[in-house]
Amino acid sequence: MAPMLKTSPAPDSPFFSNCFKLSRIVAFSSQCRLNKNVLIVGCTRSRTRGQPDLAVQLDRAAILIGAASLGLVGLYPYMKRITYWPQLFLGLTFNWGALVGWAAVRGDLSLTPLLLYAGCVCWTVGYDTIYAHQDKADDIRIGVKSTALALGDRTKPVVALFYGVFLTGLIAAGATVGLAWPFYAALVAA
Repeated sequence: MAPMLKTSPAPDSPFFSNCFKLSRIVAFSSQCRLNKNVLIVGCTRSRTRGQPDLAVQLDRAAILIGAASLGLVGLYPYMKRITYWPQLFLGLTFNWGALVGWAAVRGDLSLTPLLLYAGCVCWTVGYDTIYAHQDKADDIRIGVKSTALALGDRTKPVVALFYGVFLTGLIAAGATVGLAWPFYAALVAA
């Protein structure tokens, strides 16, 4: 039993911190909803007063897609101990909001948000690999892994490839929804 406790997330880990933040948001939202719908309705003085309404207003698709990210959120802190590609897991986790945002607006998923997500994942892998090079000596010393260690001297062409896939994903996502030339001009300018 003791070895399992050593591999469990620490109470001060990002996983638990995010769980507590989410529970605070849900609890506060519920309290605002209860206050508005139950308590304030009976009070003549404040019946017409606007009340903060922070309750989650996402449809079922967005909620389920958001919940699906929890596995990535829980696994990400351990990836530097498991794989030389923790930057990929960061990208998968960090950019999940593109899928949730699309589902919140459209109520489903389609090719467009998947292209956007894939492109943004590649952007994250690229920039975090560059950052990871600053930590290579420490990573080796403490025994963790990174794309910087995996790629070594091949980093520049591989990062360039990731950035190319990022741009391709954005261009393709824009094309699937029929975005006009200003979108593509902004990509070139960026």
